Amino acid sequence: MKKHPVFLCSTLAAVILTAGVFTAYYNTKTYAFDEEAVLFSADEQGFSVMDFKIYYEDIRDIARSAKRAAPQEEYTTAPYIVPNSGLLYDIMYMFKK
Repeated sequence: MKKHPVFLCSTLAAVILTAGVFTAYYNTKTYAFDEEAVLFSADEQGFSVMDFKIYYEDIRDIARSAKRAAPQEEYTTAPYIVPNSGLLYDIMYMFKK
């Protein structure tokens, strides 16, 4: 038996919470307002989750600003500096040896 199943408990709690939120949204939209409840929808401009509309252009802007805020170089366990190319590069570098 595991002593500290924190990750499993946190994941299970997140799944239960998400299911509860979606169920509450669906019941509220269906029964109270007599509207058609749409949990997920997508089109050319963006996608919507419940009643929140998220546009692809906004995601691009956030990604650009996050990229500018991220450091341009990073240190690895190797004794030299490599360009910041993300987690995928780090994983590939780890298995390259």
